[in-house]
Amino acid sequence: MKKVTTMKRVTIKDIAEKLNVSRGTVDRVLHKRGGVNPETEALILDAVQRLDYQPDRIARALVKKDRYTIGFIVPRTPMSFWGQVILGTETAAGELADFGVEIKFYFSEIRDGFRERALLEDALNDGVAGIAITPTDPHLVRALIDNASEAGIPTVTFNTDVPDSKRLCYVGLDGYLGGRVAGELMYKFLDGAGEVGVLTGFLSTQDTEARRKGFLEVVGRMGQENMTTVGTWENADDSGRCYELTGRIIRDHPDLRGIFVTNSCTAAVGAAIVDQHREGKIKLIGFDVNEEVSRLLKNNVVTACITQNSFQQGYQPIRILFDYLQAGLKPKHPYVLSRPEVVLIEMLNGEGGLPRN
Repeated sequence: MKKVTTMKRVTIKDIAEKLNVSRGTVDRVLHKRGGVNPETEALILDAVQRLDYQPDRIARALVKKDRYTIGFIVPRTPMSFWGQVILGTETAAGELADFGVEIKFYFSEIRDGFRERALLEDALNDGVAGIAITPTDPHLVRALIDNASEAGIPTVTFNTDVPDSKRLCYVGLDGYLGGRVAGELMYKFLDGAGEVGVLTGFLSTQDTEARRKGFLEVVGRMGQENMTTVGTWENADDSGRCYELTGRIIRDHPDLRGIFVTNSCTAAVGAAIVDQHREGKIKLIGFDVNEEVSRLLKNNVVTACITQNSFQQGYQPIRILFDYLQAGLKPKHPYVLSRPEVVLIEMLNGEGGLPRN
């Protein structure tokens, strides 16, 4: 087994010893206090860049004793998915609690763009230092996000994005890639021929819309005239509505061979397929694995599922906001993306429990 080595963090002492100057001199250059020979200052700044010196932000936060209240706007339902997001948030908050970070949750019961806008207004009125939000309808919150940014309040979007805004970054799945993966799977499971339907939450929601477009692009390109998409239906992230829609779609399209679900309503679609006695005849590909989806996979009702690391969607925004609020550090890229992972029945037969969404 290979020994794993980690890089030692470069300190002010390391730079001082390398250049044979005092730590105080290095500190004065780093904090722009002046009183240092220009040639020495240039050498120190060059060493800082070459050695990739990073300030100890945690220690600085302890000294400054700043407080950072972050508003976290998130739905409660379905808890099988959002519960993991919230766990990620609470984990990051626990790690940073000693450094002044606290979380104030603003819950909507389900995805609701107007409710999210009201909660964002509440958070800003409460004077939070930063915002994390999963926006159902980007148009409803874009102006608020931009105004917050101009007022010095950063926003990180997660799970779904407001790309043409002044948000700091987006954390979540590469939705278009996830849809393309689902499209290729559907093509292969159907041997390149047959009718397929798409169920999505909201056409206005950026991430699931990217999944839908990625799926349709691949099915259209690979399936050409042999695969037909019979339609797209919005289920509003409502399992009951999704169940009813699926039953109607199956009855209206008796030759249907595949269904793609862009959101976490996979179990509801699977239940409708069973009640219509079409298990094994309709290939079902969806997102997010929970206990019920796992059971449906094992019973050959769900053909494949794609996970998106929901824990990190709660964890990363808090760490990113802390770095920005405490030290002004922005993420290296405006898109902090996770790659889709496919779950098949054999992956559930090993040890370790359910794959993490």
